[in-house]
Amino acid sequence: MRANLASVTTKPALITFLGGLGDAAAESIVGTARWAASLDTIETALSTGELSRAILVTDGRVSPPDIPSVELDADEGPYHFGRRLAAVIRRHNLSSVLYMGGGSLPLLAPDTFAAITGALDRGVGVTNNTYSSDLVAFPLTPAAQGPGHVPGAGHQDQP
Repeated sequence: MRANLASVTTKPALITFLGGLGDAAAESIVGTARWAASLDTIETALSTGELSRAILVTDGRVSPPDIPSVELDADEGPYHFGRRLAAVIRRHNLSSVLYMGGGSLPLLAPDTFAAITGALDRGVGVTNNTYSSDLVAFPLTPAAQGPGHVPGAGHQDQP
């Protein structure tokens, strides 16, 4: 039996993926800019007070951020986006997620983040682009758990 998630009032978590920053000089310059833009965007999102925390998912080559409420989730193993996202959701037992690619949305305003979390509160998913998303927000509820759901994420099995 599953818990009734309609009564769960936990705030969504921000998950930002930032990796593959490269080794060459030019890649390092772009990587540094992506890292800085990611941290700025994370700070902007957290400033709304609408997120429980932020998780910065990396390939282990990024310095830990000096921002309260930000956790570093580093993994140097083989990379598969869907498996890695599902593992982060399960590991942190998240019930609602706002995912963004690192460095992709540096100009997103706090009121936009607040509007996205408001949509999540209503059980509505959000994306900035259906075909190539820089941002995807979704609640993990039994109704949302279709064929591609993340087993064990965002709910508790009751005996």
